[in-house]
Amino acid sequence: MKSKFIVVFLIVVFNQACVLKPKQIISETIDIRQELGFAKVGTPKNSKLKKSYFSESYFCYYRLDLFEDSTFFEGSNCEGRMHFSLGKWKISNDSLRLIYTPLDNLNMIMDYSLKGDTSKFFVMKTINQNHEPIENLQIIGFKKGIPTKTALKKGYILTDKYGEIKIKKADFDSVLIYAFTNITNKVLTFKNKAIPDSLKLTLFFNSTNFCQFPTYEYYKDGFVFIIKNEKLITKDLVLKEIKI
Repeated sequence: MKSKFIVVFLIVVFNQACVLKPKQIISETIDIRQELGFAKVGTPKNSKLKKSYFSESYFCYYRLDLFEDSTFFEGSNCEGRMHFSLGKWKISNDSLRLIYTPLDNLNMIMDYSLKGDTSKFFVMKTINQNHEPIENLQIIGFKKGIPTKTALKKGYILTDKYGEIKIKKADFDSVLIYAFTNITNKVLTFKNKAIPDSLKLTLFFNSTNFCQFPTYEYYKDGFVFIIKNEKLITKDLVLKEIKI
């Protein structure tokens, strides 16, 4: 029997209080890019890492990955808060310029696949464009009559060091992929009878985790680094190259 996946959106609007909009049910094969609020245009190409730079001090960490197709990933984690950006990079003489992708054109999801509807288990695997596992991407499971924190101990499930999660379908009435909520204000939900056997996500994202609810940052005017002695330099920041 042909699988049909039911997707329920919970769009949360934050303005002092959370307002829950009516559920929208779509009975068809889903397009995860669209349903999570990411654009269909400007999808980053699968490209090898060309150079990587980092800076670290106290409780803060910053990393810039430059790919061969002239795209970049920029991420920072400071005192439990994560920010990231995507876009294009360009070198001119002794300077590196970052041109940021507007949020409306953002697409972190490079590829995905949904398979099966007969297994007792749901397995989700998340990797990046270099086929490296993404650890700590968060999902939440719900069971009628049982508090989430009781059912899951911590109230959520995180991908392991292999980028995987495996749960029994019977343990939950629904499973929510919650990791992108802070970016798109949408939550992708699979109801129990429509949970697939497997979901594989390929993201344009480095291995830095999602558990801190990452926030997307966009700089209209871009950003410029001075290149000197294999380092990237600004007034307030010096990035060292990571040998790859």
